[in-house]
Amino acid sequence: MFNLAIDSKLRVCDLTRLQVQDVCQGAHVGSLAMVMQQNTQRPVQFEITEQTRQSLEAWIRARGLKGCVAITELG
Repeated sequence: MFNLAIDSKLRVCDLTRLQVQDVCQGAHVGSLAMVMQQNTQRPVQFEITEQTRQSLEAWIRARGLKGCVAITELG
């Protein structure tokens, strides 16, 4: 989550609302993601670095998260 926060530069309120479907394309985490900011209602596109993608993929697999489940879900 820390690496994703750095990559995205999202506010905490937006970071904690991220869902698996926001960053995944099929079974893999994509290199780009776009989310709607809660406060400004503006879309924000950000790049996800390779190291962060690998960490997210491993964490999502380990937790068994899918689709519209929040990334911050504790499982």
